[in-house]
Amino acid sequence: MTRHDPKLIRPVRERPEPRAKADTSGLLVGMPAPRARSARGRRTALLSFLLLVVAPFLMASWYWLAVASDRYLGGAGFVVRSMTDNAGGDMLGSLTGLIGSTGTTSDTGIVLRFLESRDLVERVMEDVDLRAAFGASSIDPLYRLRPVDAPIEELRDYWRSRLSITHDATTGLVNFNIEAFTPEDALAIASSVLKHVNDLVNRVSAEARREVLRASEAELERAEARLREAAAAQRRFREENRELNPLASAGEQTLHVAGIEERLSDTRRRIAMLERQIEDGSPQLTALRHEEASLVEELASIRARSGEKAELVEEFEAIELEKHLAQEAYASTLASLEAARVRADSAQRYLAVFHEPQLAQSPELPRRWINIALSLVALLAIWSIAALITRHISDRLR
Repeated sequence: MTRHDPKLIRPVRERPEPRAKADTSGLLVGMPAPRARSARGRRTALLSFLLLVVAPFLMASWYWLAVASDRYLGGAGFVVRSMTDNAGGDMLGSLTGLIGSTGTTSDTGIVLRFLESRDLVERVMEDVDLRAAFGASSIDPLYRLRPVDAPIEELRDYWRSRLSITHDATTGLVNFNIEAFTPEDALAIASSVLKHVNDLVNRVSAEARREVLRASEAELERAEARLREAAAAQRRFREENRELNPLASAGEQTLHVAGIEERLSDTRRRIAMLERQIEDGSPQLTALRHEEASLVEELASIRARSGEKAELVEEFEAIELEKHLAQEAYASTLASLEAARVRADSAQRYLAVFHEPQLAQSPELPRRWINIALSLVALLAIWSIAALITRHISDRLR
């Protein structure tokens, strides 16, 4: 038996594990083939595209082309102005970008709130049947007022959805447009809105004018009452004392007393001269002495009555002074009222309309092809985002 040298004997190496048999596509057995995965992904993407893009796009196109109702616009443009506005102020406002009159600014704010108010809806309903105009069965369901007999609050909300307003804060220009489903309704509603806005501005202007004049008119009434009271006091004085003008009577009495005193002085001078020339009992001297006694008696009687006259004169002077002051106060108040009227007239507001409501010749809404294009863009964006999210999740789970 042949013996082998142990040094020449090599250790037997362990055979490696057999490798997995590769398929003809180069992938491990048990894993899906790339073509299979690609085909299934394409089918899934196509199905999602049909469900998320094509079907909704066809429905949207059908709605915008066949179902959506034509909507006509009726509107107007105006600006609230004041009588004090002038070209210089407007030029300054256009250069500085500021509004020159804060009064008209606040009035414009009132008008903007009024355009969206329930009060305007109720006033317009007196001119136009809004429920019939917005709730007709021929209108597509998405834009129809439902129910037709909806409460006034819901009608107001629907009104706001059909109304669009633009306001330029620099120039104060206001434009409004109302959507309706016939050109006649759009014109009638816009005309009614403009009429009631004009009435509102007139009411606000009249109320502001009354506020300006109210204080002056109240002061004038007080001055008139004071003057009437002073005139009545003078009339009562004359009726009670049967004296038209005690001041004039007192003046006449003063002149009369002065004349009597002058005659008395002359008589006494003549008596003194005759007493040196003739005897005491002469008829001429006796007559002069009788005349002296008569003048003294008359003078005493007049002076006795002058005390009573003084009280009347004092009372009459007080009445005359009050009447004079009342007349001056009335004249001053009347002048103040006229000045207030000038200010009130210059501060009046009015509605300057630069765009009258007109009958629409063609519907401006809906913009069908634009809406269709926007629908397609939106659907493609949604589908793309959904595909990306799905692909990301699938890759993470694999």
